[in-house]
Amino acid sequence: MNLGDLLKVSLLSCRSRILKDISEVFDNYMEGKIGKKVKKIPSKIEIALALSDKMLIAIFIVVVIVGTLLVTGIISSFVAAIIGIGVGVIFMVVLYKIIRAQLSHLQVGAEALIGKKGKVTTPLNLEGMIMVEGEYWSAVGSEPIGEGEEVEVICSEGLLLKVKKAGSGAK
Repeated sequence: MNLGDLLKVSLLSCRSRILKDISEVFDNYMEGKIGKKVKKIPSKIEIALALSDKMLIAIFIVVVIVGTLLVTGIISSFVAAIIGIGVGVIFMVVLYKIIRAQLSHLQVGAEALIGKKGKVTTPLNLEGMIMVEGEYWSAVGSEPIGEGEEVEVICSEGLLLKVKKAGSGAK
């Protein structure tokens, strides 16, 4: 067995272990052994964090293999540098996505609609219905607004949106 075959076998073995680990983490999560005991599909961030040690092991294996190929003269230092840069970029992208997911704050409900534009579906004679982001909402306005006109959401009070005519300066 030559060095190329040995590397191929070790890479395939590494890949199958990582896929097995991903499957095991998912199964453990679904059984409630990881996280809350609620049956739900784990988020990307939960899977990424659970597999971060596996990612470091994979990077270590790539470094060892590339180092071995470099020392034995099978690949040049240029190719080794390209592989190293590629692995580094992949690692940084995954790390960036993990950090961004941890720092992001989701807005849901009426608060997420502030500043969005919608159309009046029933005339707003101070109160009526509008459609914003594909959903119907109860709305109030400071002036009568006809059906089909565009409005902008100013704020929300519970499930009631306060709106103004789109493009008007009044609040």
